[in-house]
Amino acid sequence: MLKAGGFSSGMEALQLGLVDFQISAEIGKDHGRKSFRRSLQPGILFSKHSPSCTMDSFSPHAATAAAAPASLQSSEAFIRPHLRQLAPYTPILPFEILSTKLGRLPKDIVKLDANENPYGPPPEVLQALGKLEFPYIYPDPESRRLRAALAKDSGLEAEHILVGCGADELIDLIMRCTLEPGETIIDCPPTFTMYVFDADVNGAKVITVPRQSDFTLDVDGIRNAVKQHHPKVVFLTSPNNPDGSLIAETDLLEILKLPVLVVLDEAYIEFAGEPSRLTWVKKYENLIVLRTFSKRAGLAGLRVGYGGFPLSLIKYLWRAKQPYNVSVAAEVAACAALENSVYLEKVKAALVSERERMLGLLQGVSFLSPFPSHANFILCAVREGIVAEKLKVDPTQVKMVLDSTIENIEQQTRDEQEEILRLLHRELESVDRRVTRSRARACNIPLQERAPDPDIARRESIRKGKLPVRKAQVRANEAVRLIHATEEEDLEDVAEQPQVSMVVEPEYDDEGNVLSHGDILSSAESSSSSDDEF
Repeated sequence: MLKAGGFSSGMEALQLGLVDFQISAEIGKDHGRKSFRRSLQPGILFSKHSPSCTMDSFSPHAATAAAAPASLQSSEAFIRPHLRQLAPYTPILPFEILSTKLGRLPKDIVKLDANENPYGPPPEVLQALGKLEFPYIYPDPESRRLRAALAKDSGLEAEHILVGCGADELIDLIMRCTLEPGETIIDCPPTFTMYVFDADVNGAKVITVPRQSDFTLDVDGIRNAVKQHHPKVVFLTSPNNPDGSLIAETDLLEILKLPVLVVLDEAYIEFAGEPSRLTWVKKYENLIVLRTFSKRAGLAGLRVGYGGFPLSLIKYLWRAKQPYNVSVAAEVAACAALENSVYLEKVKAALVSERERMLGLLQGVSFLSPFPSHANFILCAVREGIVAEKLKVDPTQVKMVLDSTIENIEQQTRDEQEEILRLLHRELESVDRRVTRSRARACNIPLQERAPDPDIARRESIRKGKLPVRKAQVRANEAVRLIHATEEEDLEDVAEQPQVSMVVEPEYDDEGNVLSHGDILSSAESSSSSDDEF
């Protein structure tokens, strides 16, 4: 193997100081030189026969000097201008980072911001990874074994399927293959923020068509945006992240009639109780459907996503994708997960059951208004007057990611749900304590003379399981402005806020020992769910 630049000046081709490629040649004979010339012809970069070129201009030193800016002050000059203004994506922190940052063991942290599967993958996955035979060999660039397994699982032929390093890679690949800089996509927020991020990275413009108040698509708005702005791609998510709503089939069909490529992200479709539209790509030339192993199979850490594509489109994505984008471990794990469909269905059923149970419990939290969900998470609106960022849920015990109007709670195991509810209930107790102090201050009562609030003591006893009652009616003050007020403010008007009732129902055995500390219940009893562990 010879470096091209290593040939003597007797070769009439060139010195390739900037080109580092290898050729096979028979040394010392004209045959080698001819082979070298032929290898250059299809993609020749420099030639002494080029009218404006000289051999001197292609020496390594001359080329390097020509490439350098006259007055280079920062390497930032090499970055594409639009990327210099790009805001970085805020990633999810893993357990080991959170553990170090918060000073807590990973088992003591409940993550609410990633929509991960808390049960993890089937046991076959760990077994297969433990027996991995060829980690030192590059993976199959076509992921043939996995695509065959996906074809069997989904009913869509393997020739329509492309696998990626997570669905995120496929989103970026679709944009790189379809969008020229300055061309347009349609985004329908609130939704998955990766669409806008990747559009920004690829220099595309984003036309926003917000969802309606019930999170349904504004089909007329999308139609008008297509007519006015002529976008290349519209990104849709069903179930939608962050609210868990489904796109109605009639709405999807209307959008598919438009002259635009429709990318339907079905990352959470397994929890929806409705079939995937993956096989629709055989009928609609302007439809791509994306899926993932992160949610259903608990493989978020191994990054495995896939998509269904029309044959007329997928051939170009094959050309542009990275050749070894799915690792050996990822393909082995995904294939192993698909082998245990019983486990996958059991986990799905448990998550759906716990989602409905959690929805009922959250309806009993006075400052939250949860929305029905078809995914593995629940979106809660924080009621008027309470600022979400000021909810003082202890960050050392639970990580909650909030924005100014909505709160997304990831579906967790039952034990983790109990911890979430305990912390939410504790926040109400904190509000009560501050209201009591404010009332005393408003009446000019010295601190040492202020009587303890009996409701707070009673709830604390209930929470610790020390109150020997089956049901206890407790009262909590809903301080509409208190969450974001300081103790120094005048809170007389806050003290006048109405009282609301909540029910705490601890469970006891025959001897009076507490079995559980209870739940926050709505007026109707919450539905029971499976206690199966995975």
